[in-house]
Amino acid sequence: MQRGTDLEPAARAAYEDQTSLVMQPLVLEDGAYSARLDGMKLPGDLILEIKCPIRGARSDLWQEVAAGKVPENYMVQIQHQLMVSGAETAHLWREEVRVSIVKYVLGGTVGINKPYR
Repeated sequence: MQRGTDLEPAARAAYEDQTSLVMQPLVLEDGAYSARLDGMKLPGDLILEIKCPIRGARSDLWQEVAAGKVPENYMVQIQHQLMVSGAETAHLWREEVRVSIVKYVLGGTVGINKPYR
């Protein structure tokens, strides 16, 4: 986890360079819930979750994200962040690849877009 914390500023800068978006790291609260966001685009419609797996390209996360999939534990984390932040979309960022995730709609499904490169 420390590795991810150490690499997060550089990863956020790479994301910003690729997307031309400026993302502000924040901690938000909504009643009894809180979320630490790796980045939020103001006025708040998009959030960013950065992952820097220690095994790099050999990690399961790396392979799943490259295939446009999101592991369930990260999906739960990101859905919580979307709920707390009120954002509609999240980008899961793993080195030069991002996957868009939209909020669950009650009774609906999550939309996952193919990775952007």
